[in-house]
Amino acid sequence: MDKINLHILNELTINSKKPFLTMAKELGVTSVTVQKRYEKMKKDGIINMATTVVDLSKLNFQGSVFLMITKSTTCASESIVKILLDTKNVFLVTEIIGDFDILAIAYFKSFKSLTELVEKIRNLSCVNHVEIALSKDTIFPVSQEQMELFI
Repeated sequence: MDKINLHILNELTINSKKPFLTMAKELGVTSVTVQKRYEKMKKDGIINMATTVVDLSKLNFQGSVFLMITKSTTCASESIVKILLDTKNVFLVTEIIGDFDILAIAYFKSFKSLTELVEKIRNLSCVNHVEIALSKDTIFPVSQEQMELFI
């Protein structure tokens, strides 16, 4: 990873829609150079997607909940992950190592919707235990696929 690629990555994290021509002028290279490097970083998996930072409070969300889940020993994590990925307003699910097996992050619009979500997960047959942590944060980078969950 050279200085030019690092500059491109840095600029895109600040503004994912920054024109290649503007970056090229800052770097003293052509816009074609920036475009080719961007495409190569996408091809190599360094850049996976562009995101937009959305203030979900403007869509009536009150905060986010971190769901730390322990699965039962008789179940595979994949079955819980699949259910969570299909659950409304859950936008991140990952297997983790430590005291818990799975971490999910979801946004909620009300205490009632939060309670319903937690109870739904606690009642899954493969779930042994769920702990939650609440955050008042509603500003988060979301991909186009994640945004579709809220529509």
